[in-house]
Amino acid sequence: MEPEVLEDWAETGVVSQVMLAKYARQKVMSLEVKKPRVFEAYGSYDAPKNIVPIMNSLLDGVPEGFYIGLSEIQITDSSTLSEARRRAKTSERCRVGQARALYSPASKRGSARIEIFLDKVLNDLPLVLRRLNFFKELALAEVLFHELGHHRQFHGKISLRKNRQEAFAEECSSRLLRRLFNRKYKLLKPFVAIANWGLDVRDKYSKSPIKTER
Repeated sequence: MEPEVLEDWAETGVVSQVMLAKYARQKVMSLEVKKPRVFEAYGSYDAPKNIVPIMNSLLDGVPEGFYIGLSEIQITDSSTLSEARRRAKTSERCRVGQARALYSPASKRGSARIEIFLDKVLNDLPLVLRRLNFFKELALAEVLFHELGHHRQFHGKISLRKNRQEAFAEECSSRLLRRLFNRKYKLLKPFVAIANWGLDVRDKYSKSPIKTER
């Protein structure tokens, strides 16, 4: 039934305003939230395969509230940075060239977006582990989920003091990592328990948050 018909009937008392409001809520909930576009744009880096499918798989398990309003996620490498941008500093006073990922909130210059520097992310893994999707997925998940935490804060207009913004992003990352383990790795429950404990410890003692550009 068309909403205009419902509104006419509501005015004549055929249907109640409560029914009209319920229909409106159902229409809003049925609207599909578009996931951000994930694409690769490397410079001199010899990137492993299947990165985009891994990223899309990670997004499939993320609640829509974490990426609504996010236009794109660019997977790139640090060789694409100009010298000027490499030397520029993020809001955490870290040089962009040292960051594993950058989040840019929506502004007059464009929509909200995330850049992930794959070479910086995978350099933390031993070479043999980089060939295994499981370890690549976990390394990417930690960085992606942290940046999604920043997006949720900025897009959701959650007011936080500057010294709480990184902690909020880390809390979001931990929550999404737990969700990932429980969704995809149920057979590894003993290891999931250990991983959850490790995330709790990281949340409590972490002093090296991922840098974000704003």
